[in-house]
Parts: sequence; C-alpha cells; structure tokens
Amino acid sequence: MRRFAMGVSTGLVWLGAGWLSGCGGGPTPRVEGTEAAEGAGQADVAVPAVVVSEASKPKLPPCPQDDEGCRADRLGEITMGPLSTGLTVEEVVALFGEPASRQELIEEGATGLWVSEWEWPTRGVSVQMAGTTEVGPMTVNSFTVTAPFAEATDRGVKLGDPVAKVAAAYGDTYDKLGSREGELYVAGSLFGGILFNLDQGKVTRIFVGAASE
Repeated sequence: MRRFAMGVSTGLVWLGAGWLSGCGGGPTPRVEGTEAAEGAGQADVAVPAVVVSEASKPKLPPCPQDDEGCRADRLGEITMGPLSTGLTVEEVVALFGEPASRQELIEEGATGLWVSEWEWPTRGVSVQMAGTTEVGPMTVNSFTVTAPFAEATDRGVKLGDPVAKVAAAYGDTYDKLGSREGELYVAGSLFGGILFNLDQGKVTRIFVGAASE
C-alpha cells in the first residue's frame, strides 16, 4: 500500500512540473526549426524606399531683385540634356556632328574672348564657341535652342511649355528688370542666366549664357 502511495505521489509531482512549464512557470519546450522560420520571416519583410518628388521639395523664396549673385548661385550650371556651357570642340562635334555653318572667328571687345558661332539648323542648336586666344582651345560659351530640339532644362522646362511652367520652375531666380511681359522671361540676369523667348504664352526659344556684357 505504501509503495502504491509513493508512486501516485511521484506521478503527481511530475504532472505538476509539466503543467507549470506549459503555463509559464518554467522553460517552454523548443520546436526544431522555429528560429530559422522566424529569421526567414524577418528577412522577407521589404522596407519601402522613401522617394522625394520635386513637387514635395520646399520652394525657395525669390532672390531679391538687386541680388544678381543670389540668382546665379541658385541656377548653378544650366544644362539641357547633354548640352551645357563648357563643352569642348570634340564633345560638341560628338553630340551633333560637324556644324552646318561656322562664323569667322572674331575677338569680342567687351570680353577679349575669341568667339565663333556654330549652327546645326536641322537640330535646332546654335552655340558660341570661345577661347582666350585665337588658336584656342575653345569651349561652349553660350547656346541657343529652337524647334525641333526636344531636351528639357535641368529644371524641367522645354520648348513649347507655357510661361506658367517657366515661372513655377524659375520663380526664385526671376529677373523682373531684364524680362519683358509676354515676350521674354529671364532667370538669373542678362549678364548670365537662361532666357525664355515667348509667343502667345509659350516658350519658342531658349538661350543659356550671357546675353549682354
């Protein structure tokens, strides 16, 4: 009888220990492969990339009209696709081929630069090549684009766009003094910037560089 009682007591102790472990009173039995499954689940969770659109970027207040330096700094280097100032003769020819016409090299009195106008009428591109000496080297000093040139400026404006789009893109660099209502929108200044010729409220010609000396 005593042996039977001891066996029952031992069994109750074992059952009690098992019951306690299942209810948080002790270590929970580990199932093989649980850690690997949990790790795999975490690795499969994709973290979405944060994309900041141009529209969500804060707009800068316009530069003061008497602060030409502010407007020039805001504009930085102006590009239209692969076209920009500073390109070498070799780079320009690689982009557009040999020009249809090259004006005679002349020395500008105001700047002392030796300049020549190169034109590609079928591409809608004209550039002024300039160098400090008559024998070069020469680089793009300014450029003009007209139809059918299709590339946009680095701020997203292209030929045919409405003046409202120009103002939205370049309002912080607007030069009111150099502009003409309905005809010409100047960003930067006439001494260095980007000029948008307008006709019936749309861009018909874009010039980049110094229009006056």
